[in-house]
Amino acid sequence: MPKQTESVVIDVAETTVAQPEASCASQLPNTAPEKQLNLFVRVVASVERAGNALGTLAFTWATVVLLGGYPTSVNFEDFVFATTLFFLEAASLQIPAAVIRVEIALMRLLPQDYCSEGDPANDSGKINLKPTLNVFYGMVLGQGILYLAARILEFFSFFPRRPLACRGGFRGQKGVQSVDMYYEYAFEKCMNTSILAPKKMNLTTFAMDSLKSGSRKEQFCGVRILYSLVRREPYDKPVLSKVTNSRKTVTTLIQMLGWENPEDNQIRLLAAKITAELANGLRIVAISGAMNFISSLLDNHNKQQIHELTIQADSGDEENCWVLKRWRQMIKQWSILEEEQWAESDILPALGLVILERLATYDLVNCVEISRSMDIIPKITGFTSNNGEKMCVNETGQKVLIEFSLRVLRILASIGGETGITLRHKISEDPFLLDNLAEILEDSRSNQDQELRELTIDILTKLAMDESTRKEIGSIQVIIQKLMFAFVAQDGLPDSHSGCLMTIKAGQALSMLTLENADNCSAIMKEPRHGFFKDLARMLQDNRYIYVAANVLQNLCKHSRVELRDSDVLELFSVLPEVLGRVMDADGKELEVLVGLSSQICSVSPESFTKAFKQGQNEEIFVEKLINALNANSKPNAQFPGIRRVIIEQLTYMMELNSRYATYFRNHGLMEALIRVEKTPSKTEKYRLFLGKAGLMEHKVHLSSLVARAKLLIAMHST
Repeated sequence: MPKQTESVVIDVAETTVAQPEASCASQLPNTAPEKQLNLFVRVVASVERAGNALGTLAFTWATVVLLGGYPTSVNFEDFVFATTLFFLEAASLQIPAAVIRVEIALMRLLPQDYCSEGDPANDSGKINLKPTLNVFYGMVLGQGILYLAARILEFFSFFPRRPLACRGGFRGQKGVQSVDMYYEYAFEKCMNTSILAPKKMNLTTFAMDSLKSGSRKEQFCGVRILYSLVRREPYDKPVLSKVTNSRKTVTTLIQMLGWENPEDNQIRLLAAKITAELANGLRIVAISGAMNFISSLLDNHNKQQIHELTIQADSGDEENCWVLKRWRQMIKQWSILEEEQWAESDILPALGLVILERLATYDLVNCVEISRSMDIIPKITGFTSNNGEKMCVNETGQKVLIEFSLRVLRILASIGGETGITLRHKISEDPFLLDNLAEILEDSRSNQDQELRELTIDILTKLAMDESTRKEIGSIQVIIQKLMFAFVAQDGLPDSHSGCLMTIKAGQALSMLTLENADNCSAIMKEPRHGFFKDLARMLQDNRYIYVAANVLQNLCKHSRVELRDSDVLELFSVLPEVLGRVMDADGKELEVLVGLSSQICSVSPESFTKAFKQGQNEEIFVEKLINALNANSKPNAQFPGIRRVIIEQLTYMMELNSRYATYFRNHGLMEALIRVEKTPSKTEKYRLFLGKAGLMEHKVHLSSLVARAKLLIAMHST
């Protein structure tokens, strides 16, 4: 299913999924890891079932043929042995019983003394007694040998069990126990059904069946097997697919997330890690109470209560001798993998955040479920705090929680439609969130923290779509300062340490904050580093930043005219030829941004606009470009919904600047173009931007009013 999350202002980064660890299974063919063990189990079961068959046949032979045909001819010794063997059939002595069978059979088969000493040799009642007893003891001997063979084979099951633990990634003694439990499960399957029939005899089915058990031991075995397989290539994808398609299994795993009994901590942790893998393709709407169980992972009292395990790490030493290399490979194949040590990202709150991030990324319906939850979003925003003591984690764990919470908030704040509006409102309700985000921007100084800054800026950009939140963000001066610094460096050039992406994101945030907000524009212009305006003008000459810089400049020109100094106007004049020149080759979103800026320059400094055309800009080509674009965009696009608006504003400013433009435009077909705009109104043009299919931030002045004003100017000045 395609992802439903869309972004207009920023591109939401793809969720990074943890890759399965490299191991001895990295070069295995795409076959089930239990294949060899299953084959071995079938051999052992075949031998044992053959022994059972001989035992049944011997019992039948003795009761029907021997005792039925020769009730008085069997001597006392054979009668005792037969009776003993009958009782052994009901006993579960295994190896001792098999040894006794073999010993009794050999004791009677070797001497062949089935008749008493005084019995006549030609007694007609005992003619077939000897072959009958030979057949009986022969079957008993065969049964005993087969049972002994089965037990011996079972002893050597170490050989297929240990490679399975390696291939499946089952670590430590508990991993070995999981393999042992699967062996018993597979053996029982083969003994109770046809040896070749059980197609469902595999680790995944065993693990899923174990989850349904009432035994904590079996449930722990089940989650441990599933956890190992979903992190192991090439087994991860088919296992995830099978588990996802089993609603009962998914429901059980999610219910395990709410097990808060300390003795269930390991089961809960592994269930959370499995659910995190499943969340990339999971819709939870059909699972009753799912959000409550996931929310329980985010509780602050969930300090790690898991036994510390160790990680097996290769020494990295390379042997030149191929014999030593081969020897090390053999040792590794037969040795038990050491237990895994959980990292800071494996604490329950962090796993809960990962689950929420992946659920929200996968499907919009999951976002609806998140928006309906009463306590999830406050818990998520709470993790943005730098207070490590409050979070009950160390410094590393605190950074993990901050990063993961920011990831979730970025996804949720990027959702379109009514669901997105609800989510952004709930996020912005936290009275401490903006202070926490400001602190992250202020404290994140190292390159390692650049991702935190980018996430924070993305969230601020999305939250600023709401008018009241936009105003609240702008009132926090440290946020404005840090965004300005991230957009341009001290010397007026892009900060080489931040990188192109950081520069663009900071510019997008400033563009959103200054959109229709005079207070935020004033806050920028009043910054002590007033050279920011000059820096923006310079960035218009950089192809990487021209459009985002143009957006910010456009908003500053519109809402901070009284604060513009003469030097700022000179900067605008210096960049106007560059802007007008780029308009000639631009289309779509780029044309909308550049014309929007040129129209504001025209409004702020009409003299600059007139001089630009006198100094070499082709006025006729510029006008034709705008009128042609006006006609070509009769069907508005959500990516640039205001293109016809900014073109009409530009032409209107020019007519207000000089009445001669009215006649000039009329001769170039502007009146006809305006009539077409009147005849093709669109609801799309009511909004400044779109998030998905939802329009946001309606214009205060309708497009029809702008058209009427332009038509009036043409009528007034062209007569």
